[in-house]
Amino acid sequence: MMSREKRQPRMLFCLLIVGLLLVSGCAPVERRATPTGPVPTRTGRPASPAPTGGQAIPAPTPTAGPTAGAVLGSAKEWYPVAEARAKAWQGDAFLTLIEGENVVIGIDRYEVQAPFSGQVVSWVYHFFSLSQTKLYFVTVGGGQVTGVLEGELIGLSPELYVGLKPVAEWRVDSTGAVEIAKRELGKKYNLTDYDPNERAKYEFFNILELQVVGDAFQNVPVMFWEVWWGGYTGHPMYRVRVNATDGTVLKVSSDMD
Repeated sequence: MMSREKRQPRMLFCLLIVGLLLVSGCAPVERRATPTGPVPTRTGRPASPAPTGGQAIPAPTPTAGPTAGAVLGSAKEWYPVAEARAKAWQGDAFLTLIEGENVVIGIDRYEVQAPFSGQVVSWVYHFFSLSQTKLYFVTVGGGQVTGVLEGELIGLSPELYVGLKPVAEWRVDSTGAVEIAKRELGKKYNLTDYDPNERAKYEFFNILELQVVGDAFQNVPVMFWEVWWGGYTGHPMYRVRVNATDGTVLKVSSDMD
């Protein structure tokens, strides 16, 4: 058994070590967990290709208020400008997809540009040339072409673009699709007010859709709008699908359903 005289120096030594640790700030530091994993997409189709590599971009956050002097337009309003550029690229170019939203993605934030109206600062029109089996993307902002990009048809068959509806059958503009969407959201979810900080996204599809025809599945040409709203300030994300040829409501849903 250790004597009191031998224990006392050891106790003093331990107290000295503890004191030094406290003074030097070596207390344990709590680490915050960082979420990992892929970012989900809201639609059934693959996300548009994006450049890879380089420094990671911080997650964007919304900021309120439209940018001063921003010129807004609907999809049909600016379509002739996009079509003219696409036809100059290839004479058989035809419309397959349109994308627009009420925000412009910045380096570290989403800057709100427009209310939930179907008008945006810029639209991206997707065209396809069967003779070249290539895609062509035309960005129109303020009624003028602001960017073009030619793309290869990677991993997709050209047959997916055969037999699509002609653009002449497109009758419902983005603004009309939003008015229909608001009516349906009011009926199903009692929505009457739309926070300007929320994200609004508009997608026009001219595609072949697999449907049951008779006793078999067939690819049927369809043309429709998907109108998205919400998801930022605690609201769920809402989606309304509207037939772009006659305004028929095809689907109304929410991620809370």
